[in-house]
Amino acid sequence: MSFLQGMIDTEQVSCTACAGTLLLEFGLLSELTGNESYMAAAHHAAQLLFDQRSSLGLVGSGFHVTSRTWSHRDSTIGPGSDSYYEYLLKVGCFTTYKWHID
Repeated sequence: MSFLQGMIDTEQVSCTACAGTLLLEFGLLSELTGNESYMAAAHHAAQLLFDQRSSLGLVGSGFHVTSRTWSHRDSTIGPGSDSYYEYLLKVGCFTTYKWHID
């Protein structure tokens, strides 16, 4: 994203790992500030990905943030996806925020 131009067309895809990472970082920010809006935004992003999972329960490795569709439907435990799963677990272990993905 450009601070001068905003969202650039070529930057409308985010890796799945970002949503997981934001859960922990924004969850801790919510706890430190007492402002739940940070965690609510991160939870919303994680929920969007979860809602788009395959019939096997897997998520892809790249997501179009504007169209809310997978840009990369491959599911992996490698780069681009691994942190999504990792941080789902870490949020439960390291924050007092109790949530679930519906």
